[in-house]
Amino acid sequence: QKGEYVINENLIFPPNVDVEIRAGSNLKIDSGISIIINGDLKILGSNKDPVEINSLSENKAFGTFAVCGRNKNNCIVKNLNLSGGSEGFVNGVYYSGAFSIHYCQNVVIDSTKISNAFNDDGLNIKYSKSISITNSKFFENYADQVDLDYCNGVVSNCIFIGKPNGSYNSDGLDLSGSSIYITNNQFMNMKDKGLSIGEKSLAYVYGNNFASNNKSIAIKDQSIGNIMSNVFISDSIDIDIFKKKKIFEGGKMIIYEKDTNSIKIRIDSFSTYSILDSNAIIEKFKESRFYNY
Repeated sequence: QKGEYVINENLIFPPNVDVEIRAGSNLKIDSGISIIINGDLKILGSNKDPVEINSLSENKAFGTFAVCGRNKNNCIVKNLNLSGGSEGFVNGVYYSGAFSIHYCQNVVIDSTKISNAFNDDGLNIKYSKSISITNSKFFENYADQVDLDYCNGVVSNCIFIGKPNGSYNSDGLDLSGSSIYITNNQFMNMKDKGLSIGEKSLAYVYGNNFASNNKSIAIKDQSIGNIMSNVFISDSIDIDIFKKKKIFEGGKMIIYEKDTNSIKIRIDSFSTYSILDSNAIIEKFKESRFYNY
């Protein structure tokens, strides 16, 4: 229910117990302490009364706020502000994000802010069949703002901003083994990559803004990036296509023809790219699994 709660020891819910956190709830979690949910999660904040999950101490991180599903659970998050987490190792499971979601069939995150994670990822989602991340802001987390591993879905209308004194390996959105439609987002001030498409990922990247990143987009390790109508401002490299890990081949980019006139592309000898007209890329999108989104 609405109210303030102080969590000073690990709080672990049993399997198949569903958890609902209602508007106006304020959870203050002590240093190194984690909350683990093993069923469905609903966070039902509102514009007036968001749900707050923060560290009890301003200078010390809590562990992780995590959902560990059973390949059938759902995670619905609306109007959450989460700040000051890090990572957790609980009951033999490692959670790399301040907010971690593992093995949930459906994940919906909307109108949410995740910030100031002390270690690794702000948000990490692993093995989700369907995700939707919309209208949210991820900023000043130490390493990756959002990390998606083996997920399918959509990321749209979100903001990703790097931490000035964060890790030099930090990415805005990091994909591994995932298929994601990425549209109308902003990626700013990332010390490594705004968007990293890696390890056999498939991405449709349409209508995003990239500004003041080291690299705007990286396509690597047998990943395919379909690129159309993005804006690049003051980035060292706009698109980098390469092989990073020996077990993979190079990356592949498919790009809308007019986009090639003004962007900086770097490609290694293992990788390829193709230039198509806009109609051809739109037809490819209609044939893809993302079109119904």
